[in-house]
Amino acid sequence: MHTVRAQRASPGTLAQHAHSGSMVSLDLSAGLMKARADTFSLYLKIKRSHRYLSDPHFRQYRTLLQAHAEELVAASHALDEQLRHLRGNGACSVELGMNVHSSNEEDVEYVTPEDLLVQLRVDNQILVGSLRFAQALCQRTGDIVTDSLIDVWIDEARRRAAVLMDATWGD
Repeated sequence: MHTVRAQRASPGTLAQHAHSGSMVSLDLSAGLMKARADTFSLYLKIKRSHRYLSDPHFRQYRTLLQAHAEELVAASHALDEQLRHLRGNGACSVELGMNVHSSNEEDVEYVTPEDLLVQLRVDNQILVGSLRFAQALCQRTGDIVTDSLIDVWIDEARRRAAVLMDATWGD
């Protein structure tokens, strides 16, 4: 039979552990906010894209992008929930996501449908990068629930990128 001995930790050690835990939690919160901002940015780009779709494949592209937008809305809501749980308040909002927004979106007159699909593919890959960063923070903190959710979102973003690549190369 194994015996477990309790060790007495000094108050300094406990304070240091609590401080490092709050810093890691703050890092995780910032990582999730970045992923949330990238998700929202990609959603907005998809919703604004209809003005560039004038191709013979208009209906196919529109249906495809609408499905992508719905996935992003679901991921955004789940990210908001995780942020509320982590931060303990309802401070996460669309305005906050707009302030952290990281993609370099230029206002251009016209983009070809193919160029738009390529941009959306690249934005999905950027989203994968920010999700992987947040996932690494989850693994560091031991947040298994958020880690599992991020795994699903990474798979969705990678699938979206692959579908967009097929759509641009399939013509």
